[in-house]
Amino acid sequence: MTDMTCAPIEVLAVADPDPGFRRLLLAGAAIDEACPLLRPGPDIVGIQQAVDGTGTGVWPVADAFVKLLVPAPGREVIEVDVDSPLREQLHRLEVEGAGWMRTYTARAVARVRTKQGAVPAMLVDVALHGDPEDAEDPHQGPGLRWARAARPGDRLSMLLPGPDVPAWSAWAPQGASGILAIGDETAAPALVSIALELADDPTAPPADVLIELPAGIGLADTVDAALCADEGRVRLRVGNRSAGERAGDWAMRTTIDLLRLNVAAGEVLSRPAPVACGPFREWSLAEEAQTVGGQDVPYVFIAGESAMVRSLRRLVVGDAGIDRSRVSFMGYWREGRPES
Repeated sequence: MTDMTCAPIEVLAVADPDPGFRRLLLAGAAIDEACPLLRPGPDIVGIQQAVDGTGTGVWPVADAFVKLLVPAPGREVIEVDVDSPLREQLHRLEVEGAGWMRTYTARAVARVRTKQGAVPAMLVDVALHGDPEDAEDPHQGPGLRWARAARPGDRLSMLLPGPDVPAWSAWAPQGASGILAIGDETAAPALVSIALELADDPTAPPADVLIELPAGIGLADTVDAALCADEGRVRLRVGNRSAGERAGDWAMRTTIDLLRLNVAAGEVLSRPAPVACGPFREWSLAEEAQTVGGQDVPYVFIAGESAMVRSLRRLVVGDAGIDRSRVSFMGYWREGRPES
């Protein structure tokens, strides 16, 4: 069984679809050696169609993530031996200043037409945190600096789940009678793909998808107006936290209203976030639902800044009474620390 593939990748195109986001179209023949979910279909689209996310050959991918091996400026493409312990190899790369590994969600996959022929490609959206001109900004990590500077023709490596294993994902709605998915700007690519995939599946349960963005940031190009109509089976809400608010404040107010909780938003927002359990990011998957007697079994997916994730989990479990075993939650980054 092949658990992981290290694929050589080339940047085919770079775009800024919305303020605060950098879109990268990454291509490489070895993507066809990944798990089935990440392999594009046979339809071929142009580079611009892939970047725009349009066309029948561009497939949204619900919360499947990959790992990019980002080389340091001026250094060669990083290669790792997937049959040897990965942690030791990555630690050595960082100590030597050769590069870093960073995790990103696949927004969509497509088979793209190039001068050399059709190649499998992946669309990755990167949230551009903070101020790149501020030398003291802790969010300007190596992955973010690389994404800002990326140009067509740049080369790097990507770690992908192999052909014999499932996609790397925390999305686990099996057996749910209803879905609530919540996240911030770093989770926006996953949440938009989730909304599109659910809307395209007539057997999927009703779903509410909430995306919180920083002040002044939008998702105009990625959001289907039909999903925002607030009357369909899948309802997508995109909102902004105000300047000075904590990550998650808009999401918590909206969740309180959506679930009609008998709690005051001001009281909830004044609570300090639950204490982190350790130095590692939060990561927990829901269990598959066991339906008894036709009862409603909700599924909640929460992703984004770690303190926000912990606070939202407390809200849906403690205040809304949803069984914690039906909640997937992932801390993608921590305020004040570079995670991407």
